[in-house]
Amino acid sequence: MQPATKDTPKANVLTGPYIHNPDNIAFVSFETEGETPRSFSILIAEGMIFEGEEYPANGIAVLDNDNVAIVFDQAYEQDVNGQGPSRDQRTAFNFLQALGWQEFSYFCRTRDTYRNGIEDIDVKTAIPNEGNRESQVRIGALDPAFIDNRSDLIRSLNASPDLPYAFPRASRESMVTEIMAHDVFYSEGGSPSSLAWDVRMNFDWNKTGRIVDGEEVCQTMDDKWDAEMRDNKSIFDAACDACLDPFISSNFSPFEIEDMEAELDVRGGNNGFVALKKYNDQDMTFSDIDELHGKLETLSDEDIMGLWLTVRTLDVDLSRDVRAADLAVQLNESRAELEQEWLNEYEDALVFDGPEDVRF
Repeated sequence: MQPATKDTPKANVLTGPYIHNPDNIAFVSFETEGETPRSFSILIAEGMIFEGEEYPANGIAVLDNDNVAIVFDQAYEQDVNGQGPSRDQRTAFNFLQALGWQEFSYFCRTRDTYRNGIEDIDVKTAIPNEGNRESQVRIGALDPAFIDNRSDLIRSLNASPDLPYAFPRASRESMVTEIMAHDVFYSEGGSPSSLAWDVRMNFDWNKTGRIVDGEEVCQTMDDKWDAEMRDNKSIFDAACDACLDPFISSNFSPFEIEDMEAELDVRGGNNGFVALKKYNDQDMTFSDIDELHGKLETLSDEDIMGLWLTVRTLDVDLSRDVRAADLAVQLNESRAELEQEWLNEYEDALVFDGPEDVRF
């Protein structure tokens, strides 16, 4: 047997009922008003298989990938004597790939071998019907990542320019994969592990108690405030508790959406991690990654979608930037209250001798 070379013709393949060279097929797609484009296959056929028998069917064929149907075939049919596509066939093959929807549908509709029965071609629609994602993915016309299992609500949240969150197109499979790749708090001593968010403040952030457009504080008390922060850890702890309270005091529901409730608690030294205990009353702790995967696989599509939304929302709400800003606000309020206390104490200490006390 002679080894194949770059000039060796490729073996023919079968697409639908048509025999063709694997280089002589192309997918074309057209935008729709939905999430999935309309899809067709264009190929240069050399024959066809019907009920196990091979028949001549030379020429351009177009297949409807969404409805699994033949649009037309045997266009520009010629006897090419096994020499591959004719010049006219190759020209038509390239020409069809460059057309817009209305020109493409007109071309299909006016072929002698057009099959009829394809709604958006028959009725001459300006925009094609939405495509079939599953069918397109199955034949390789559409990347699996294109599948979108988001609800209309999540799509609208993602499209809002006023929200700092991102909920991009995602399939159930990609949602599960993303959740499994999330940070985990691994417990010791046999305790279960959890999806988690690191809320430690072990980085540079504004501890001055002074923020733009916040409570007015006195610059001359900066040193006193710094000393208080250093010596009185309860100020920092109280600020942290106030920031975390919306997440752990009761079930967390992103955007207050019903049927999306996450039970969270704090874990680790100094409560440095927020961990997911339950989602919609379902235990989400696990002993290893395989157990987590098993639990995710048992969740409904709606719960996977909601959990994915919750995780992505918490990724923003518990991010360093947001926590640093929230804590700076809490410390500003704490400092303003303390400065008022210090001022009151100072005024009480200003006592002068005389017929009666005079205080400023």
